[in-house]
Amino acid sequence: LLYVRSSNNIVKFVTLIAIGLMACGAVISMTRGPLVGFGLATLYLFIVDKRVRPLFAVGAFLGGFIGAVLAFLFLDIDSFVNRLTELSPIYNRLTLWATAFNMAIFNPIIGVGFSRYAFQNEKSSYISGFGDIPATFAQDVGVPHMEFMHVLILTGFIGLGLLINVLTKAWHTMSDLKIRHGTDSYCSQFAIFSIAVLITYLTNCLTVDVAFNNYYPILMYFIFGMTIGFDDYLTAEKVAKHELTDKRFTTNP
Repeated sequence: LLYVRSSNNIVKFVTLIAIGLMACGAVISMTRGPLVGFGLATLYLFIVDKRVRPLFAVGAFLGGFIGAVLAFLFLDIDSFVNRLTELSPIYNRLTLWATAFNMAIFNPIIGVGFSRYAFQNEKSSYISGFGDIPATFAQDVGVPHMEFMHVLILTGFIGLGLLINVLTKAWHTMSDLKIRHGTDSYCSQFAIFSIAVLITYLTNCLTVDVAFNNYYPILMYFIFGMTIGFDDYLTAEKVAKHELTDKRFTTNP
């Protein structure tokens, strides 16, 4: 957004460096969830906002070339590939989800209670395998590795329903603000990028306990608030202009 809106070459250069660092961070984290979320959010921006397409195209080419060179020089390729193709995290998640599902069935309304270690403390009574995958894969992990399932077992369907309602309202509000003030307004552009942030968040919620990385949801809701603030400001500005125009036409000279 800064790159698209700014006419200052220094700001554009600093923004490009920041984008590159964030992309590198997603890659070297060697965690598949953030990579998928980053990819889906980037694809959404590429489809919806035509102005970023040249940046993404050039960035993908240069990033791929520079990344390949740096990976060849500094990265342990075998370890990186092994991490991305490792199956044990998948087995962990499948057995943890089965265990969490058991907990949710027996505590459907208000959950087992909200605390940092509730899942870890309660799971021994509900631990389960998944098909041919033994329950041992779920023994040493203290979280279910799915945000929605974690909220369900901690707070029941009441808490999960509230969370889904908030996220649904956020999606519809940002989608509405995307078109309300025209595509060139700050409000519209913030709304587009807010939806991209929400896509990343929802994707990570499927494989990560995002609540324990609370800086991300705090930042996401802060961005939503900024977008709504732009809407309030632009709406007030339109009302003021309309009232001024009416006075010009109705007041006698």
